[in-house]
Amino acid sequence: MLCRMLPIKMMLREQLRLAIREMEELNEVREEAIRNSRRWISIARNSILESREFRNLRNVEKTLLESLRDVREFIGELKSKPGFSELAASVVQDAVQELVEGIVLCKIVMGEEVPNHIELGVGAREYLLGVSDVVGELRRIALHYLKEGNVRGAEELVEIMEEIYEGINSAVFPDSLIPLRRKVDEARIMIEKTISEIIFVKSSRRDGIDGR
Repeated sequence: MLCRMLPIKMMLREQLRLAIREMEELNEVREEAIRNSRRWISIARNSILESREFRNLRNVEKTLLESLRDVREFIGELKSKPGFSELAASVVQDAVQELVEGIVLCKIVMGEEVPNHIELGVGAREYLLGVSDVVGELRRIALHYLKEGNVRGAEELVEIMEEIYEGINSAVFPDSLIPLRRKVDEARIMIEKTISEIIFVKSSRRDGIDGR
């Protein structure tokens, strides 16, 4: 009986080693995905800052699109191994979301057509979350416009903010699928605040004229 058990024990040991080796490879992929994600997030945030300041917009767009291409290539290279590409995609999803935010903001600032998620080669989830975050960046630009006295520019941005809000507000999904409800609420609050600030600036202008 013991003689017969020995091959089974050896086989079992080898099977476990095989699984452990794959887990080690999976962990290496995870660590690489984390490093890449940090780099892509940094690129996205720097690009968003440049877009807010209307600097190097064509270069910003190019850099963001190249980063998204790098994401797709990174995940694509892992598709031959079950579970590897799914793990990488889950790790980099925040980076994809921020890259989408950067591209959409850049396109809006340039006054160009905003690409959809299929054109960008990203998931609908990351796209919706990324676009919803654009509302906050548009508010920043609108406030800058108001400081410069460009009320019409601020009003035009509010119209875009409202368009995004109405679009995401129509989406009803559980948070476990996509955590969109909080972003919808935040977008509504930011829009209301921006409208109030526009009204205040307009009122101050009228008071200034009447007081002459």
